[in-house]
Amino acid sequence: MGQIITAYNTLVDDFCFHHSLTNVKPGRTDGSPPYSHRQFEILYLMQGKIKYLIEGEEYLVNKGDVIFVPPHEIHSLETIGDGAYERIVVMFDLDKLYEILSVGGLVLDREIFSNVHGFRVIPRDLLEDTEIKNIMFQIAHGKDEKMLPLFALAKILDLIRELEKIFTKSSMGGFPMSVDPIVKKAVEYVSKNIESPLSLDQIANALFISKSTLCHKFVSSMNISVNRYVTIKKIYHSAKLIKEGMGAMDAAIAVGYNQYTTFYHNYKKILGVPPSGKAK
Repeated sequence: MGQIITAYNTLVDDFCFHHSLTNVKPGRTDGSPPYSHRQFEILYLMQGKIKYLIEGEEYLVNKGDVIFVPPHEIHSLETIGDGAYERIVVMFDLDKLYEILSVGGLVLDREIFSNVHGFRVIPRDLLEDTEIKNIMFQIAHGKDEKMLPLFALAKILDLIRELEKIFTKSSMGGFPMSVDPIVKKAVEYVSKNIESPLSLDQIANALFISKSTLCHKFVSSMNISVNRYVTIKKIYHSAKLIKEGMGAMDAAIAVGYNQYTTFYHNYKKILGVPPSGKAK
């Protein structure tokens, strides 16, 4: 059972945030399926202990830690202890942020997040020299609703600058507490061959394992089936191609779809808009 303390979403989800408290049975999620989205996600855990499952890796997040999830990575969480956890989550579309800043004549270094894939948990002791926790709380509890979008945007810029202090350190935290090697190899194979048909047989054969073993391992580590994972990844990749100027039909072919109607259906179901629209 969840309680939303504060929340805000823009109409197109260029950025959003929420402060919430959830009580579920230990080892359970809040009932939501694994997530994937085009925004960067930053979660500050205010209460409780959770396990984050990201692309075949498990991360332990303790009270006072921050977890960072780049766009398009499939992730879910499980509770540890009494099942109660309170968090502030901030999500933002970096491309949209660059667009807004360029209109205002401001410049943000596009390389800030270029090397953060693989970076996950920021432990609370590493946060002590930053304003990250304070900024996230300020974002979630802005006073003037009319000025909230502008206020949140300014605070997100502050948050990015504080994160840069962490990312530029020579020794970064966030090592996974466990990694399933089969799932990790499957994830890497899908990423390298995203423009191939990628059947279950093909992936299992490439990893020299049975389909049943691959399916069992994948669902256990990812809370999602192999086929569903491949579909989501292909749709996000096609959205990137379309954004770069490729036609929707060509993008469908590029990611291995033979039937445009199937591609169209999957695209709209996953991203909430048709291939020519703005992905959520």
